[in-house]
Amino acid sequence: MSSKPCISLWNQFLKGDNDAFAEIYKLTVKDLFQYGTQFTDDRDTIKDCIHDLFVKLYTNRDNLKPIDNLMAYLSIALRNSILNTLKIKRSVPYDEIEDERFDDETPETSFLFHEKTNEDKMLCNSLMSRLNDRQRQVVYYRFVQGMSITEIGKALNINYQSVSNILQRSINHLKDFSKKVSIK
Repeated sequence: MSSKPCISLWNQFLKGDNDAFAEIYKLTVKDLFQYGTQFTDDRDTIKDCIHDLFVKLYTNRDNLKPIDNLMAYLSIALRNSILNTLKIKRSVPYDEIEDERFDDETPETSFLFHEKTNEDKMLCNSLMSRLNDRQRQVVYYRFVQGMSITEIGKALNINYQSVSNILQRSINHLKDFSKKVSIK
């Protein structure tokens, strides 16, 4: 999804264009749902959080500001919504929810390597499973969501240099492991 048309739609929505709002929903709902699966397997919770997110956007449109990256903005808002919902449902501290393990089959696996065969997917899953949760989050935000390092830092509440370091270590780790298993 290209950023410029989305930003244009966002600006139209802020001016009161309901068709632009509907188009934003159509363009982003599948990606948001897929992103939500990183935090919970409960499809209904993900759908409810996406619905609540768009209701809040619509009802608070007068208070919203122009943004640079729509998908990053929506992803961060959805992540916060899901984590808050899980926190309430489980009565578990926020930090414990945030640090839960992701499933081995992750969206970034297929997006990062663009492989379609089962064998290749298994190999990609194996590579991604070598990363810790924070590294997987950074890789996902950077390569799937297309977020800048600054945006990732805001989303994860860490500084720019830490994001850069995590990203570099993740890439180096993936390269090193791929060399060990003779991936070209």
